Amino acid sequence: LGKVLGCLSAFAIGRSCLRDCCERHVRKTRLLRAVEGAVAKEPLRIAFLSRAAYLPIAFKNYGLAVLDLPWSAFVAALLTVEVWNSLQFALIGSAARSVGGGNGGGGGGVG
Repeated sequence: LGKVLGCLSAFAIGRSCLRDCCERHVRKTRLLRAVEGAVAKEPLRIAFLSRAAYLPIAFKNYGLAVLDLPWSAFVAALLTVEVWNSLQFALIGSAARSVGGGNGGGGGGVG
């Protein structure tokens, strides 16, 4: 819940404060113009791909906020990918616990 609220806050800050400042740089850079075009054509797909990619979280939040990504696409991708990631970590933790014997302690034990 904390990560989702943090990501939403970062997107809102990026949308309100950084967008005007960064718009000149987006227009000057060919790669960023291409990404902006892709966001315009398929915002939901780009939102999901960027959320699932192993990129720094700042790019996923502030970077998408600077582009013309709709809030609905950002929120849908954020919730879906974060729920999926949480389930993965829970399953990995459960599997690791069962492999380790599940005793919870793990100390070498004296005696």
